[in-house]
Amino acid sequence: MISPLFKHLIIQQQKIFRLKIKTLSTVKDGVNDIRDTGIVKRFSQDKGFGFIKRDSNGNDIFVHFQSILGTGFKTLQEGQQVEFKLFQGVKGLEAR
Repeated sequence: MISPLFKHLIIQQQKIFRLKIKTLSTVKDGVNDIRDTGIVKRFSQDKGFGFIKRDSNGNDIFVHFQSILGTGFKTLQEGQQVEFKLFQGVKGLEAR
């Protein structure tokens, strides 16, 4: 007989596994192949992420430092014009 705690751990492990699969499948392909532009609203060098205000509709999009192209220290400056593709991340749209 399986203890209730062990059952709970198995269920939680299955949820994590499903989340990883969903993450891999959703961020693999872009939402569309059209590039968008925007202005960096804010970017925390300490935390490694920030937000871009899209030129097309004014919505804020999440951006992580790993999505920044280039070599060296990857960061964005407030007010900087950027170009990106949209990807569906775990918590919503992301710029890459």
